[in-house]
Amino acid sequence: MALFSIALRDPMVWQPGQFVLVSGLGIEGARGYSMTREVADPSRIDLLIRKDPAGRFSTALFDDLERSHEVTVFGPLGRATFSCDEGRPFIAMGGGSGIAGILAILDHAMNGGHFSKHQSKLFFGLRDAATSYLLDEISAAVAASQSNLAVTVAFSNEACSPEFAASYPNINFANGFVHDVVRAAMQSGAVPADTNPIFFVAGPPVMVNATMRMLVTECKVSPAEIRYDRFG
Repeated sequence: MALFSIALRDPMVWQPGQFVLVSGLGIEGARGYSMTREVADPSRIDLLIRKDPAGRFSTALFDDLERSHEVTVFGPLGRATFSCDEGRPFIAMGGGSGIAGILAILDHAMNGGHFSKHQSKLFFGLRDAATSYLLDEISAAVAASQSNLAVTVAFSNEACSPEFAASYPNINFANGFVHDVVRAAMQSGAVPADTNPIFFVAGPPVMVNATMRMLVTECKVSPAEIRYDRFG
């Protein structure tokens, strides 16, 4: 997993939560990647890209990191967007590289003073501590929000050790699939129903489908309040 920057020939105006289709490196077809943060220069976008052993594009990219590459970018795309002007808290759920677009939402919320008015939550699903990533950045976001952003990281493969958890005091850790952890939080009252939050869900299709089903059928969240993106 790594962050990449693309210098655009034509500036692009995009909203937090959107993505672009990227093609090139002699590989047929385009791949979708979300912008991760707001930057002052509209002719640059930053993307989070995961090396997929079965993915020809990401493999070719990671195997040749010594030089820059010319790519084609199409976008922005996606409706799972957020603006501080909405004046509502949010509950974001990201699985794996689906966290990328949510990072842009966090960045926008921080820049717009969202957390001084609305306490919000992030649930981040990963496999285990050994393969985790971006925890330093997320921990820093919690600190910058003055703890008005609450983050729970859910490890699906194994429980978090006390030693690892101690190294990230700003983050809560749980064991299980992220949608199960969110269900438990909502049923316990940790997510008050009267706060009228916006729900964001992003990740692999199986994670997004399970989370959507849980929110709608079990937690009685209106589908109109859920914004989501599925990434294969």
